[in-house]
Amino acid sequence: MSNESKNSNDSAVPQPQQSEPQWQPATPRPFPKSNYIRPGIDDRPDLDKALSAEDKSAVARLAVRQKPVTAPPAATHPEVQAAALADAAGLAHAASDEPIPDVESAFFDLRDPMVDSTGYRPTRTQVLRMKIGFAAASLLLSFAMVALTVVLVPLRLDEFGGAFDGTVNLAVLIGVGIVVAMLMTAFASAMSDRTRLPLGRRTPWLIGGTVVATLFAFALSACHTNVAMILVWVFMQLGYAVMAMACSAMVGEMVPDKFRDAVAMWRNVAMFAGSLAGAAFAAGMADHVDAAMDICAVAMLAAGAVALFVPPHEHSSEYLHVTPLDEDKLLVAFRAPQGVRHWGVIAAIRLLVSATLAVSITYVWFLVRYEHGTHAPNSLQYTAVTIAAMAVVAYVLAAISSVLLDPIASRFSSAKAPLALAPAVMLLAAICGIAMPNRAGLILFAAFGGCALAMLDSLAQAQALHAIEDLQHTGHVLAVLHSLDSVGRLLGVVVGAIVVVAADAFAPLFIAAGVLALALLVVVLCISSRLAD
Repeated sequence: MSNESKNSNDSAVPQPQQSEPQWQPATPRPFPKSNYIRPGIDDRPDLDKALSAEDKSAVARLAVRQKPVTAPPAATHPEVQAAALADAAGLAHAASDEPIPDVESAFFDLRDPMVDSTGYRPTRTQVLRMKIGFAAASLLLSFAMVALTVVLVPLRLDEFGGAFDGTVNLAVLIGVGIVVAMLMTAFASAMSDRTRLPLGRRTPWLIGGTVVATLFAFALSACHTNVAMILVWVFMQLGYAVMAMACSAMVGEMVPDKFRDAVAMWRNVAMFAGSLAGAAFAAGMADHVDAAMDICAVAMLAAGAVALFVPPHEHSSEYLHVTPLDEDKLLVAFRAPQGVRHWGVIAAIRLLVSATLAVSITYVWFLVRYEHGTHAPNSLQYTAVTIAAMAVVAYVLAAISSVLLDPIASRFSSAKAPLALAPAVMLLAAICGIAMPNRAGLILFAAFGGCALAMLDSLAQAQALHAIEDLQHTGHVLAVLHSLDSVGRLLGVVVGAIVVVAADAFAPLFIAAGVLALALLVVVLCISSRLAD
């Protein structure tokens, strides 16, 4: 076969055709303007790679650095220390109404006085809750502490050791408790300033202090020896000091400037009512000391629960800056302040006022029980009724003198006259107790003493506030005054115990109160020219 025939035959045979490509889904069209590059966002370079080391140092040198938020410490916050000083007062007084100079107050600049220290504006309902909650907590705490301190604990120590041993043990118990509470307050205040939790700065300490105070308050009724009673009281004071610190700080920080006076008034009235009710309750429960102590423990627990749940919750403190803790932060309340005229005079007056208060109140149980001598003690019923009557008369006269103090003081152009009148009235109270060794003399001593001590406490604080030259130091001044209150009460407790043991009688306690009042009168009259009018 020729090649031509082969080619023709090959061309006649059909060739296999190539397969068409399989179907694929079409690529969606791009979204309109999806390829648009946002200037300064999508085309922003990585500065860590684009800048040199010299450029980075130049940027860091010119950058604006914002200082982290640091809340004011409680020890130097004027409103916190004002609340703490009002809590420490044993009687209702007008000094709580004394305007506290504070350069951070909204009334000194154009800030809104309706917001708290964090800038939050509480509603009308929340403000009402603050008034009710803080007032109820103050009522319950003052109820428990007055009942325990004035009647229940002295009565139990009297049962354990008798008249003089009970007096010495009471002096040790109260004195050590004052020292422990003073140191614990400084420590807890500084540590709570550095607490960074969702619950806030003060709330965790309020919870812890309530738990500790309640547990050891319940343990008081189970104590059957003097040593056990003293140890349990000291640990209870640790918890109580933390509770009082937390409540005072919450009042000073959560209440706006506009409502602070109203909240303070509610708390003062509640404190007055709680103190009076506590003394009357303890006197009526003199035959059932264990049950009364347990009720006081329940009152402490209720005070912590009310302060925790009734007012609005404290703001979170997680965002706050933590400053390092040093010795200055812990000892700020024990260091003499700057910018106060004649601080030595003011400190001496404060010490004498607190010492006179301590001598008049601490040993009132033994004073009434053994008014006729240790050989002829009065019955529990007589002692309880007399103490209840003294409490009612003292607190009522204290309230009346607090109301009348401002109109009386306004009639004098000098601070000397009203400040000298108060120790003169206290001296009159001591004379009544010495001249009339019976129930009438005790009630007169309580009446004049309550009136004088309320005036003394108010005038001493007002004098200290008027002597402040640099308002930046207001919080520091109030903190030191709080510490001086504790030192003065410790001085009064020690002086009272020494007088009783040395004289082998309780009637000289009237003389001790009169001597302290006379010393205060001499200080006021001799150095009155240095006082700030």
